[in-house]
Amino acid sequence: MIGDLLPVRLRALILPGALLVAAALVVVLGIQLRAARAELQAEKGKAILPTTGQVVPAVRARTLAGDSVLLGEGEPGTRQVLFIFNTRCRICVATLPAWARVHARLATEAGGSVIGWSQDADSLTERYVREHQLAFPVVVGLPLKYLKLYHGWAVPATLVVDHEGTVVYGRPGALSGEAEDSVVSAALPPR
Repeated sequence: MIGDLLPVRLRALILPGALLVAAALVVVLGIQLRAARAELQAEKGKAILPTTGQVVPAVRARTLAGDSVLLGEGEPGTRQVLFIFNTRCRICVATLPAWARVHARLATEAGGSVIGWSQDADSLTERYVREHQLAFPVVVGLPLKYLKLYHGWAVPATLVVDHEGTVVYGRPGALSGEAEDSVVSAALPPR
């Protein structure tokens, strides 16, 4: 047998050595997997939202208050910040304090506005808006085709659109810290 030909000391080192090599392989594979997941997430983000420079269609929408709003179009020099959400999304709820800050900052600056866009029924959205005391208007009742055109099926999503419907900023996921500043900067037209 081969084991009988190897000295006892060498045999004692083979198992720990093999385990060490296996552990190193697991670590290397873990690092590669993490990098691959990060790359996939970055690519997903690109596919989820319209590309900067893409034009979205103008859509007439109704807010919970019954007001008519034109999404994707506005007065020259203005921009719309769209916060697309649904009432079951835990990340959406977690970002509401950030959205309150963004809304407050834009209310003091000229040319920017936040509009919430709920994917849910009026009654669910109305309860959600009341419960979380959202201060910005929220549109409801838009057909699914518009969510697809605005790439708003993955929530939460943020879009900043200029007065001609050109996307100047898009971001999937939570909003906090530096992302708040980025949204506010994108919402304010160049002077």
